[in-house]
Amino acid sequence: MFYCREWTEFLQSLSFTSVKVSERERDIDVLTLKEMESEKQTAIIGFLTTPIERETIIPMEPDMLKYIQNHCHQLMADMDQVSIFPLEAEDVCGLKIHGPAIACQMAEEVLQGIVSSTLTKTITFSAPGITRFLVVEDCKSILEEMQRKFQVYINIQHVPWEPLRNQNILEAAWTLMSHKNFQRMSPGGSSQELKSDSMQTDHDEAAGKGLLDEAKRIVSAIDERPQEAVSNSDTVNDVDEEDLYTAEAPTTPADQDQGLMVVDAPLLSPEENATGGCPQLNDDDEALGRSMELEEEAQLSLAIQYSMETSHWSVEDEEEQLQRALELSKTMVQHEVSSSSTDKSPKVGKISKNMNTVIQDAMKAASTIHLHVFAAYTSDLSRVEIAFGKKVSLRQVEERVEHRALRKLSKYHRNCLELIKRKHAVEIQLQGTIITVSGFKDFVPGGISDVNLLLEQISNYVPEREILKAVQWLHHDPDSSDMTPYSPDATVFIENIWRKKQTTVDILLDNQPHTLDFEKMQECNIATGKSVKIFRKIIDIGDVEDDVPEEEYSLLSNLPEASKVDEDSDEFQNVIKSFYETIQEYHSKIRIIKVEKLMNRLLYNQYKLKKASVLQRATYPVIERTLYHGTSETSVKEICVHGFNRSFCGKNATVYGQGVYFAVNSGLSVQDQYSPPNADGHKFIFVSKVLTGDYTKGCHSMKTAPLKETGDIPLRYESVTDDITKPSMFVIFNDTQAFPEYLITCQRIHR
Repeated sequence: MFYCREWTEFLQSLSFTSVKVSERERDIDVLTLKEMESEKQTAIIGFLTTPIERETIIPMEPDMLKYIQNHCHQLMADMDQVSIFPLEAEDVCGLKIHGPAIACQMAEEVLQGIVSSTLTKTITFSAPGITRFLVVEDCKSILEEMQRKFQVYINIQHVPWEPLRNQNILEAAWTLMSHKNFQRMSPGGSSQELKSDSMQTDHDEAAGKGLLDEAKRIVSAIDERPQEAVSNSDTVNDVDEEDLYTAEAPTTPADQDQGLMVVDAPLLSPEENATGGCPQLNDDDEALGRSMELEEEAQLSLAIQYSMETSHWSVEDEEEQLQRALELSKTMVQHEVSSSSTDKSPKVGKISKNMNTVIQDAMKAASTIHLHVFAAYTSDLSRVEIAFGKKVSLRQVEERVEHRALRKLSKYHRNCLELIKRKHAVEIQLQGTIITVSGFKDFVPGGISDVNLLLEQISNYVPEREILKAVQWLHHDPDSSDMTPYSPDATVFIENIWRKKQTTVDILLDNQPHTLDFEKMQECNIATGKSVKIFRKIIDIGDVEDDVPEEEYSLLSNLPEASKVDEDSDEFQNVIKSFYETIQEYHSKIRIIKVEKLMNRLLYNQYKLKKASVLQRATYPVIERTLYHGTSETSVKEICVHGFNRSFCGKNATVYGQGVYFAVNSGLSVQDQYSPPNADGHKFIFVSKVLTGDYTKGCHSMKTAPLKETGDIPLRYESVTDDITKPSMFVIFNDTQAFPEYLITCQRIHR
């Protein structure tokens, strides 16, 4: 009792009194004024015999409170003489102690000792998708085990993982593309000419032209100065002979070169510092300030050119041209300021954050967490860091996918890869023809699945150069009444969206938000509300032979050729990988003998011409597929030389039409019905590029693809199939719609 603060406070309240407690705390000596002894004695006895209740609060941060609650609960339970309550309000956090004063003071000292001796450490971990791993039950159990085993409390500081809103990465990538800014084409410009600046009004263009003409006139006056002065060596200072370190500086303005202008830069006043160097001005001050800034900027912009050009003029010419140039400079600066101040159009590309940056920021946030650890011993902090790091590393895996199409990825496909990373919280590395997906073992399979889906889409993707050869998108220019083409990248984007049969799409043109309406065929400026007509123009198909890349299919020979593909090459691995992925129940029953690459320039050029034609008229997003065609040995040479011929139809099947049949899965083509073995047991399967274009359900009586029901112009489907929702085979009726790319020779394994 004599050591608690209530006793000290009581003694301070006794006036004219001195109290001393004996060492054994049995006797109390009181020294006070005469005739006050009884009063002071009664007060002291009353204090000592009256129970004293105390209420105190030990403040601490919320994480410290959690640590004490989790690991000191037994200690607090043993303090049964007091009541201990946790406080977790907004304004105060800690432990509230209530009870007898002595017991409260003892409890307070013990708990304060725990708080002051507790160690803390912030440990940072980085791994692809680690914030997503936090919400997995496996991670929760790991953290709970460590807190229990090492007697620590762990608070995780991180940006919470949020799933990608649009889980369809192929669709989401097009949405991402719509946030890209597409530059307008100049009216009447060529298909490859892009505007370098945003479009100006007619008034600005006229004013700019006038200023440019005036500038040209002054420059011409500068160029017409007497040439004799240049040859006068007496008036020219040799810079090489002048000692720049010892030459005396001019002491008066008259001694300075007239072409050199000195600008004073006074120190900012305290008021200017408070406003970032921009003092507060009233309207008159602002007008005066703008005028002075205009004068200074005009002089400064003039000084550089003037100092280099005027050293050989006569005094009269110099003064006249100086005045004219100064007025022109002021006019140009005023024109620039006026143009920028009147341009109130929204700069969406500058205001809104780049979507790719948003994705990158989200991936960076998803890859880092901070563990705020509370422990009694330094060794426990180290154990947490080592144990959690080991748990994370043991759950890291990586898988690789190889595909030759990865060498040339479009911007759209690269966006798809970024979205796969974001969707699955994995890391993706692209090197040559190999994609490496790494991260937590629970997330990598999903990323690989989407990568394979993307590779399948890439194989059937129409290259941008082929779109630009086949179609052109244009918009009506209301000022000139001309048709202006969209830029090449905008044309590719619009064409792909149109093929997806979307009715509208948002697009940025010159940083202005627009909406394209494909039903009304209109382009609407969202900021101004103005609309113009848009058109889809089919380009005349020329000779494609000159534009065939030499590296594509190596079709450089005029005569049909076939070369064996090296089994160690990436090309061989890609072909057989796709073959076995769709072979279904025959996976362990078919052995590859060899793969041959077919080269027939004539067939290839015919196929390219047909592809350009299909591209112009087909409306389905995918017009080309890699399909399989099984045949007999006697037909192999015929197909290699002349291509696929409808005259052979009926030999194997005509259920869906009297054309050439191709299978989506190699498992159908390896059946003996379609690829009968020869005397050696060898079977022959063609891997072919097929233009499926727009297709419909086929039937036995069809000798050609049926007409489409929609549209004013009678157009036929490019192919027919067995099931329009999930095709397993396609039938074509035009021999140039398929190109034999590889010939696989295989053999059935008999066990």
